[in-house]
Amino acid sequence: MNKLSFLLAIQPLAFTLFLGSCDSKKNQMAKSGQFQLSEETLNDTTYIYDSIGGNVIFAIFAGTDIESVPTNNPEWNELAVTVSIDPQGANNEISEGKTLTNKEKEEIGYIIKNQSFWEKDKSGSAPVGILRGFIKNSDIAPNSIIENIIKNRCLSEKNRTLSGMEEIVNKYDFVNYQFDSLLNNLDFYTEEYKDLNDIEEYILEDSWLSDPGSDRLSMLFLQEQLIAIVHKRPMEISNTTAFDLPGKRTMLILPNVKTDLADKLLKFKTEFYTSFFE
Repeated sequence: MNKLSFLLAIQPLAFTLFLGSCDSKKNQMAKSGQFQLSEETLNDTTYIYDSIGGNVIFAIFAGTDIESVPTNNPEWNELAVTVSIDPQGANNEISEGKTLTNKEKEEIGYIIKNQSFWEKDKSGSAPVGILRGFIKNSDIAPNSIIENIIKNRCLSEKNRTLSGMEEIVNKYDFVNYQFDSLLNNLDFYTEEYKDLNDIEEYILEDSWLSDPGSDRLSMLFLQEQLIAIVHKRPMEISNTTAFDLPGKRTMLILPNVKTDLADKLLKFKTEFYTSFFE
């Protein structure tokens, strides 16, 4: 199976950085509950750098919505933040000393060194641009990271179910795929995988700038029970068994899964990602 076949089987969501990061109504709804939909900065003032351990280029305030992705250095993430721009601005640069605001014109930081926008969208009544940099992991609110949200939810065994994860699945727009339809469209489907037909997989697609549409993590359920999680960003859950998969992914098998089913699921996911990345 090549990448085209994979994309036909799992159609990626549209790139949602502008829409997702600026959708304040959706974020406010989530913040009124148990978790927020976007990662957030933690400290009153968080400094953003031009490289890992490099020069400070701008600062953002506590509670600012961001998107980030891990780097090869476990203490740092690459960051993107969406800010309001002047629709009449002729160039692609924002000057030192300028105040940063979000789509709602709320102050969220300031520029320390002249910055160029990675991307701009001047359409609509609230045009925005994207600034990029590097942030220390310690400056990101831990409970705003989806991997940590799921980890905390799994601390209670009663939440290790589809109904226990329903709020997360709905608010984060996980995409549901049933294994039976997916398996039948794969070149390597065999009878040995028929025991996986009743599995439902809920996939969270990645909106990160350099990899939009890729799967960030997925949760697999069998008869309402959470049996496994596949992830590519740091994630640990107690009492699970971790297996490396191709494409720098890891599968966590929960303790309620029978060994023969776990073996088949591991073999299938290994073959699936091997076919995709080869």
